[in-house]
Amino acid sequence: MPNECPLLADLQLNDFVAELPVFVVEASARTKKDGAPFASYVVRDRSAEVGAVYWEGGPGPNDAGRVAVVEARMGEFRGDPQLTITRIEFVDEPSADLLDRLRAGHDRALQAELVEVLRDCRRDLPPLFWAIFEAALRADPFDLSGPFWQYAAGRSKHHTGPGELAWHILTMLRLVDGLAPAYPGLDADLVRLAVLCHDLGKLDTYEMTMAGAYYLPREQTVGHTFYSMARVSAAIAALRAQGQEIDPSDEENLLHCLASHHGRREYQAVAEPATPEAHALHALDLLDSRDRGDINFDRLV
Repeated sequence: MPNECPLLADLQLNDFVAELPVFVVEASARTKKDGAPFASYVVRDRSAEVGAVYWEGGPGPNDAGRVAVVEARMGEFRGDPQLTITRIEFVDEPSADLLDRLRAGHDRALQAELVEVLRDCRRDLPPLFWAIFEAALRADPFDLSGPFWQYAAGRSKHHTGPGELAWHILTMLRLVDGLAPAYPGLDADLVRLAVLCHDLGKLDTYEMTMAGAYYLPREQTVGHTFYSMARVSAAIAALRAQGQEIDPSDEENLLHCLASHHGRREYQAVAEPATPEAHALHALDLLDSRDRGDINFDRLV
């Protein structure tokens, strides 16, 4: 069944599918005009993410984060694609074939290339800066089964597959070498450290399921930027407690880079870039996000 069904991105207006596997990213209860409940969903597979409605009742308390097979017709709501679901069945033990439809696989060649980028960074970065990153990550950065190599960097806008947090960070890191020679006043090592740390808070605000990533409530109420800054602050405090001397101006600039990496306050930046290193981090993040997927500037993640 999974290999015979079209993917979400292949469905056209009014197409009907009797058995469509999806991953439920979000589930919320809504009310019709007559007061009857209905379910509003966001669903995805490896090709796309769309809204969906199920008019026959509200969602269950644990629908989000589960795999389902739905009977549905592709429609439209306010100009965006929307599935109208007529039947939904949740799958507690999805098969490997079904999961392949829902999540992107690892690109092993790219992974090996990025491991080399990380090794080069460990060799060239000042040891104290590497220690800050490693302490903020709270894991072995070379453990390919660890969170750095298993998490996504986004839920739907860019780098959404398992392992693409490392892809996003390390492709940005590789760009620093091309940027730095043109700006001799730039502290390239601090930019590299900021690149390594800027999205580590997603390890605290995303949950990786067998089918992909979805937001924990704290991503909306607090945001991953705060958690990235908290990880770095805790790492620096721990290293100081061990006797390491960390320049307060480097600490301030690093935290400012993280706080401002979304660029503008309306894009969820805590502050706007005010140092060359912060401008560089924001530019690299924006470029890599734009290159890898469509950006929603109302919610830059």
